[in-house]
Amino acid sequence: LVDLTSNVIGGKVKGTVEYPFQFVLQPLQDQELFETYHGVYVNIQYVVKADLKGSFFGKNLTAECEFLVELDSIKDSVEVKQDDFNITPESLDTKPKDLP
Repeated sequence: LVDLTSNVIGGKVKGTVEYPFQFVLQPLQDQELFETYHGVYVNIQYVVKADLKGSFFGKNLTAECEFLVELDSIKDSVEVKQDDFNITPESLDTKPKDLP
């Protein structure tokens, strides 16, 4: 978890206002980064969340944006191999497990 705070002082502005930023994503101590992954039971997700606090009567604004992480070290160290297989209707087990 990274928490960065920036105070911006100013009045009301019409239109779009951008606050460019950057940061270096590093793992926590004794941990490692994993690539972004969206699976059936497991997700590895990296999200940037921005909170803009409103003035005395203004509403707070919140936005989130997911970003993808691809690690070059994983691509270089993984050996790709191909396994051929065939799926046919006969090869599928479609009976519920509790039926004889």
